[in-house]
Amino acid sequence: MFYRRETFRVHPEKLKLLNEYFHEFVLPNQVKNGARLIGRWVTEGNNEVTVMWEYPSFEEYFKIEERVLKDEMYRLAEEKLRNIGPLYEDFSQDFLKSTGIYNLPKQSVTVSGYITNEKNEVLLIQTYWRYAGGELRVSNETKDVRFVKINKTNIHHYIRRRKLIPRVLDAMTGNCIPYEAFKVRPYELIKRLDENR
Repeated sequence: MFYRRETFRVHPEKLKLLNEYFHEFVLPNQVKNGARLIGRWVTEGNNEVTVMWEYPSFEEYFKIEERVLKDEMYRLAEEKLRNIGPLYEDFSQDFLKSTGIYNLPKQSVTVSGYITNEKNEVLLIQTYWRYAGGELRVSNETKDVRFVKINKTNIHHYIRRRKLIPRVLDAMTGNCIPYEAFKVRPYELIKRLDENR
């Protein structure tokens, strides 16, 4: 992604007028032609406004600017400025590239395994927290490992983590592709969607 930062030095008395002009003309024209507004900020003294725009690439920025300048809204914006006069005392812009992605994910995707043996017993591994696989044996990550005959009536005896119970029941029936959204610590089911195969 490619970013453009605009900085306007403005007299505090003209800030309201500048904001109105931005929302009426600048923002709609930029957005409809492909720019994305990251944010807009003002200093505590109301004398400097910073605007951040995002574009897919540097080349795309030029194409978007071409469309903006040809747009009827740009002509209307220029006409408005002629009527109300200058809105800022000084203006500068610079271009930036991202150094990485720093947003924390709002969700995590997890996958569970349902392993059975020839007797249709289910492999259960009791962990201290998490484990790495291989042979059927305990390790410094596991307390116990064994195959157990599980059904709907005894599942709560063997599986204590509430979010895992629906996964095991789904695997036992094997007739749906479930989707679940839930909160953790403590577990709370928010939404469940069953799609029959």
